Amino acid sequence: MADATIISPSSDLPQHSSPISESTARHYLAAIRAWHIMQGWNPLLTDIVHEWINFSLRGIAKLQAKCHKQPIRPPVTTAILRLVQRSLDLNSSFDACVWVIATCAFWGMMWSGEATVRSRVDFSPSRCLTKGDYTEAVDAKNKPYLRLDLPSTKTAKPGEYQSIWLVPQNDLCPIAALHNMARVVPALKSDPLFS
Repeated sequence: MADATIISPSSDLPQHSSPISESTARHYLAAIRAWHIMQGWNPLLTDIVHEWINFSLRGIAKLQAKCHKQPIRPPVTTAILRLVQRSLDLNSSFDACVWVIATCAFWGMMWSGEATVRSRVDFSPSRCLTKGDYTEAVDAKNKPYLRLDLPSTKTAKPGEYQSIWLVPQNDLCPIAALHNMARVVPALKSDPLFS
């Protein structure tokens, strides 16, 4: 009988500080499978092996169910918005921009990525809100509203705009915040809306 050799992990290999989640493992395996298909190679795994892997991954998911759950984040409330408002100088261009993003995202139930851009280089009018993507008007009852036409959202089809309707909201008003930002930061219609 041959001696068994024990192989220990190399110190050169990256070590994870915590186990990976079941969904991450599935993504890794899917990427490997996609690479094999793209190369035109024969599938390495039979259907029964796929079943064994899926069985194991379901077990991993059950074992790690508690350790990979994100903590529940508290909701943003009007009280939190008032605290944000008090901490800002609305005559400052940056603070005015933060305030209008906060109010529009809150009342319009927008994802932060729909209201913000990572950098000036990432800005594209086909994906991001511009000064020309909003309309102010009054409804049939003569009440003012603001309509933001989002050129790209998670729920809209490519090339399809999704509209967000905003109405006055007392001291936390997104329309007043937008007017303030336009006063503090004049810009062209082609510029980012929140800039």
